[in-house]
Amino acid sequence: MCNVNHHFNLVELLGWDTADPKECHPEYPRPYQEGRVDYALFGTPDVEAIGNNSIPPDVVIESKALRQPIDDDVPQLQRYVDAAPRMRQGVAVLTNGNEWLLFDLAQRGSIERKLVERVDILTGNRRPHAQALNQWLGRAGF
Repeated sequence: MCNVNHHFNLVELLGWDTADPKECHPEYPRPYQEGRVDYALFGTPDVEAIGNNSIPPDVVIESKALRQPIDDDVPQLQRYVDAAPRMRQGVAVLTNGNEWLLFDLAQRGSIERKLVERVDILTGNRRPHAQALNQWLGRAGF
């Protein structure tokens, strides 16, 4: 089961079926020996295409330890995205469970310029946080 840091299953709350291999792939391999992204989410029901990497994931999530600073891990996420040119139209996420950095890969420029939302789910008004997460990661959008 695809479980982002196992402490909150926000992916399920956003509408993704984390038990369905057509939608959620933990430890998804990236091309060119760039390692594995923690989770890949697919909006397509085409299992064969997903299995042979002929379609890119709609969302990739790199998950770090709970409450640990994540800004220093942005270059790792950049390497994963750069290794898969077809991925450049989706959404990339870097999270420690509390803080969520959301990157719109369709934007031009460096990964830092693609940052569209920084959400800390434990601080401030939670409604805008929920709206941002749903806008960028909600299953209905894919």
